[in-house]
Amino acid sequence: MIDNVNFVTLWNDFIATIEGIAGADGLFKILAYAGLMILVVAIGSWAIQKRRGGRIFEGRDGTVMAGALIAGLICIAPKVIIPIALFILQVLVNIFIAALNQAGIGS
Repeated sequence: MIDNVNFVTLWNDFIATIEGIAGADGLFKILAYAGLMILVVAIGSWAIQKRRGGRIFEGRDGTVMAGALIAGLICIAPKVIIPIALFILQVLVNIFIAALNQAGIGS
């Protein structure tokens, strides 16, 4: 039988190793909080500007908004986005493995 995979645990161990090597425990957690704050401020300012009837994605305002969203997403990626993507991939791979095991191919 083929065993199930666990990508999220491997990723979390990798991140912990990087933090340990850098000597900065919680580095990615702080980055995730900073990225979340950037996203909240960017979306909040967008909502306020939209409420006032301002132009959202024309000229410099759209560039600043896009830059803030990209920076925020990059900051939260190691602790939030990548584990979510790996969890989805892990579920799909485990479903495929279960199907193979059920068919008797994985024995």
